[in-house]
Amino acid sequence: MSRQRKQSAGARRARLRALILLCFSLLTLRASFVRSDWAFDLAADSIAAPHAFALAGWEVDTIMSKVRDTVRSPLQGMDDASQAALVRAYFANNEHIRSVEREITAALSQQAAPGADVSALNAEIASLRRQQSYWRPIAEAAIERQVGAALINEHLLTAGMLWPPVRFSFTEPPLYLVVSPRSQITRRYGAYLQPDTPLTVWNDLEDDVERQGEVRALIEGIGGFSTWPTMVLNDAPLDWVLSTVAHEWMHTYLVFHPLGWHYFDNGELTTINETVASIVGDEIGAQVLARFYAQPPAAPAPVEPGPPARTPEPAPFNFGGEMRSTRLAVDALLAAGQVSAAEAFMEARRQRFVAAGYDVRKLNQAYFAFHGSYATGVGAVDPIGPKLQQLRQQSSSLADFVRTVQQFASLDDLEASLRDRTPK
Repeated sequence: MSRQRKQSAGARRARLRALILLCFSLLTLRASFVRSDWAFDLAADSIAAPHAFALAGWEVDTIMSKVRDTVRSPLQGMDDASQAALVRAYFANNEHIRSVEREITAALSQQAAPGADVSALNAEIASLRRQQSYWRPIAEAAIERQVGAALINEHLLTAGMLWPPVRFSFTEPPLYLVVSPRSQITRRYGAYLQPDTPLTVWNDLEDDVERQGEVRALIEGIGGFSTWPTMVLNDAPLDWVLSTVAHEWMHTYLVFHPLGWHYFDNGELTTINETVASIVGDEIGAQVLARFYAQPPAAPAPVEPGPPARTPEPAPFNFGGEMRSTRLAVDALLAAGQVSAAEAFMEARRQRFVAAGYDVRKLNQAYFAFHGSYATGVGAVDPIGPKLQQLRQQSSSLADFVRTVQQFASLDDLEASLRDRTPK
């Protein structure tokens, strides 16, 4: 027995030495011997790590607050009209805060001495923010209820119930670092960053990532984040918020279905997921706006004689159309292998957008890789968007559309569904 134990101990020591040797070998391998995509991801992760978004802590705090609101609803004693009135007041207060902040900025930009006026404005903002802090959980609960009612009305149910429940939090969502290869427009890498990462740091992070390979990087703000509860940007118009709450809920719904499971498989499935969420979000948001926030139609203004005819003014700058034409030209240049020419063209176009009043900080492959995920969005040229819109039009209801697309696991599934619905 003792000899067997000695042999067993010797075998364990041998295995341990082999394991230590293997670990040492892996740690000392040159980067050229590691798969290039792994090496890049590790390097990018290390660059993003100091500014990475701490999702776990946010989740714990937010879920606890939503549990408290479920136990004792902030909407007790409030009917539909009073809930809508409070939400309107909340958004009006947001606009008031922005207005006062602009006054302070104007005063300071004129190098005015910190006097009674600025102090009074700061005190006013503090008061407004205290009011917002009190109203915020009530406004969130009201919007959750309103969006939930529209989803139920559209029969977007699971086993006869709304699942998952609509829960969101007004917050500043994280920033998103997106990376694309220089030679083609596709999302190569992504990481979420703290929302308070200073703008002055963005360029440094992007440059550090780009030094890791033939890539282009961009940091962009996002309007929502499909955690649960979902995050939604606080400082935005009401109609946008309603659509975004429904958009982000759709992502949480799809987590329980094949389409959501395959979100990260490839760019096509990412685009399908995002476009489906946009279609549902826009329809539900419009329903909520009409049902709970409808304004009586304004009386038509009396017709008065107009001034003499004059030379028509030039058409306004069409940002969406200009960005789409830019994307098409860039795709053609990249397909021809003219990477440097494509980048020079994008920079020239960016300057044109800025001159037209649009603050485009960077226009590169990563910009289009990020915005191209939304096939109904700005600069979208992906045919997936029109195909999903066609499928929605051919569906008998929004629920019929969702139940069809939720089973997709590839672009081929979308193509097959359209063929099946096309009259022979």
